[in-house]
Amino acid sequence: MYLNNACNALVKKLIPTQRTGNKTGASSKKTTSSLEDSSHLFNLAVSRLKNINEWETISRSGTKYSLRDEKGKNEVKRDPELGDLIRIEIPGPGNQSGGGYDWVKIERIIEQKDMANNCEIFGFRVRPVANPGNTDKAAAQFYKEDATSSFLIVRSDKTVKAIEQGMNEKPNTQSQNIWNKIRNLLVAVLAFSGVANSNWKSLTDGLLEENKKTIRQN
Repeated sequence: MYLNNACNALVKKLIPTQRTGNKTGASSKKTTSSLEDSSHLFNLAVSRLKNINEWETISRSGTKYSLRDEKGKNEVKRDPELGDLIRIEIPGPGNQSGGGYDWVKIERIIEQKDMANNCEIFGFRVRPVANPGNTDKAAAQFYKEDATSSFLIVRSDKTVKAIEQGMNEKPNTQSQNIWNKIRNLLVAVLAFSGVANSNWKSLTDGLLEENKKTIRQN
């Protein structure tokens, strides 16, 4: 990941081991001319990552994201917290078991600094979860519950990196609704084919957009 050893160790605290299914993801990085500039860019990217309700604008991907409380009823305009849900609206047929949406839950948040090694990190990990609006306990997402997505901003010396890493991804075909099974399978196959990587690349690029002349893109 082009990070120093200290930063790599922090990243591994959030991203689980790949054990089954598929693995997707994307990353973007920028290197600055000074530690001051890299710190500024890191803080800017972190603030954007926390602003989940604006990910559609940041990524320009067409997918809509809404940060919800643990009951899923209300959109919240604050930093993400453990137990919060993210409601995802993907272009195309909606997830019927999710009320037309895909749902994930924030299960871990990491925010650490190792200034002796010029490294700092902020990120969180999500996992598919049931639709909070009904009694069905099956995951309302096109991946099974084993899948995770980790979102991170990492500063390693003068380099800042934005990362999305999907692990242990398998199509969720457990729905009792045959059309929902087909929908989830098709969405998962498209994701495996590279669509997910492209969408996440748009997000990671957007998180690091910066017009300062002191920053060059790698």
